[in-house]
Amino acid sequence: MHFQLIFLLFLFPAFSYATLQTTAEFMEQSHKTRETLSKDASFKKIADELQTFEKSLNTAIQEYEKDSPLEGGDEEEKVFKLSFGFKNIFNLAKQKSASKEACEKAKHQIEFEDKSGLDEDAKLSEAAEEALKWLELLCKTF
Repeated sequence: MHFQLIFLLFLFPAFSYATLQTTAEFMEQSHKTRETLSKDASFKKIADELQTFEKSLNTAIQEYEKDSPLEGGDEEEKVFKLSFGFKNIFNLAKQKSASKEACEKAKHQIEFEDKSGLDEDAKLSEAAEEALKWLELLCKTF
């Protein structure tokens, strides 16, 4: 009986961790959704998808916190950084429409935050590149 209990205690965390989405999975989901929407979508449709993506990221961050409340792992940090990189677009998507000025401001903010602490000519991260593609898609609707 004790052996079974110990076995279950070790087995349960493995199952809960296996269900957590990784940054790579989020990036794949983001890319596929963006490609689908790029064919023909309104600001509202794109904004709705971005809000859904934001909820997914926030849920994943909460799940990582539950899984390891004392110390976050590398993947949790990557998911958090991905969410942070999209925050300007998420905020823009919550508005009723986007202006050219708001889009330019969001673009500069994404680039600035991604390169913060790096050389001026440093390459943007994959997450920042994806965020800029979403921004371009969102801003071409006005």
